[in-house]
Amino acid sequence: LGRRLLTVIGLASLAVLAVWLWVSWEQARAAQIARMNTTVKLLAAQADHYFAALGHKMEVLARDLAGINVLADAEAARPLLYRFVGGQPDVHGGSLIRPDGKILLLTAAPPGKPLPNVLENADRRADFERALRATGLSISRPHQAYLFPSLVIPVRFTVRDRSGLPDNLNPT
Repeated sequence: LGRRLLTVIGLASLAVLAVWLWVSWEQARAAQIARMNTTVKLLAAQADHYFAALGHKMEVLARDLAGINVLADAEAARPLLYRFVGGQPDVHGGSLIRPDGKILLLTAAPPGKPLPNVLENADRRADFERALRATGLSISRPHQAYLFPSLVIPVRFTVRDRSGLPDNLNPT
């Protein structure tokens, strides 16, 4: 009787311990998920605020560029792009791209340097075409920068003419 009683008490104690451990684990897990949920919401709100502010600044840049015929004289827009990039410490460069993919101006390239066509790169073609269809700000997949060995996330703002057709793209 004594041995059986000890066995039953031991098994019952192990079962209570296992239940207590499981309940404690579930409570700790639920608390962590709640904290992570709060953190994710804060990060999402910050990202939304950041991109809304950047989109507004790119829209202002697009209005400033409206007074320049960038398709005929892209270099005339260089000072505006430098001013824009200089005011954004996390933006590494700016450019103007025609709707046919030809890069007109790249702040990282000196004047007169031959610049590539975005559509020649199959990996970037889909992102570029999606940005042309977008209104306002669009964010593309990360890729290697054109002129320096760094991974960049292109943020584009499609500038449209009076009829609503894409006039040029202003990516950063």
